[in-house]
Amino acid sequence: MLARARTASEAGDHRAAARGYYEAADKARSVELLGELAFCLRHGAQHSIESRQMRLALDAAEEAMSVYEQTETGKSLNFANTARLIALAMEGMGRAEEARTYWSEARAIYDLNGVKAGVEECDTHLLGSAN
Repeated sequence: MLARARTASEAGDHRAAARGYYEAADKARSVELLGELAFCLRHGAQHSIESRQMRLALDAAEEAMSVYEQTETGKSLNFANTARLIALAMEGMGRAEEARTYWSEARAIYDLNGVKAGVEECDTHLLGSAN
């Protein structure tokens, strides 16, 4: 399943990639592989955003965040990447003000980990939604 998702991703077929990651997430959920579940949900959400399926992306990213909150002790880059996806999906749904919380959370984690590109993206969105 993951191989098909990755192949679709490499081909730029975001809908097929999202489907593949969500199928893999369903399998991971059924056998209680939480790390794999969160990974698949996060990647499915990214491809759903790319194919403008914001509600699907938001649901997947929020579930991934919930899994990370259960399984990770610290705020890792997984949290930042997932918060970023939640924020992007919210913005895509016209909920820019709600997205600010997630941009701020992602920014703090990116900054702590020295991920300059992540900080810059967050700043762009935070400044853009302030206007």
